[in-house]
Amino acid sequence: MPQQFDQVFYQIQVAGFTPILTHPERNPVCARRPELLSSWVARGCLVQVTAQSYMGGFGQAAEHLAEVWLEHNLIHFFASDAHDDTHRPPLLSPCYDKLARSRGKAAADRLLVKNQEAIINGQPLPPGPEPREFSKVQAKRNWFSFLRR
Repeated sequence: MPQQFDQVFYQIQVAGFTPILTHPERNPVCARRPELLSSWVARGCLVQVTAQSYMGGFGQAAEHLAEVWLEHNLIHFFASDAHDDTHRPPLLSPCYDKLARSRGKAAADRLLVKNQEAIINGQPLPPGPEPREFSKVQAKRNWFSFLRR
């Protein structure tokens, strides 16, 4: 992830588009500096996390970041990131079920159905909970506490 990503996001927005950052939970820069995600969301970027990451399919670190970002209301979408029918199939049902159990059906509908429909139809996202800012201290504490597990 280039250092000038802030500028890239700004240029995308000035051109009239909304940036959607995909699978940041698997990006080493976002893993080391999760407060970056918070600042980008505050500036209008949207975040898409891979359902398989939330389910633990890409390891504990990606699953943990997805959980922490959910707690901070920094995720706008879950997607399959499907590549084929065998290794990375387009299955979202297990993610929906886990999300509905942990955060409620309304959250699962918003993050796996309603927000996607809005984007596809060129509409603003339906109202959701306000993002909570991620401080650098908080990010480091959360990340290091995860390493101690």
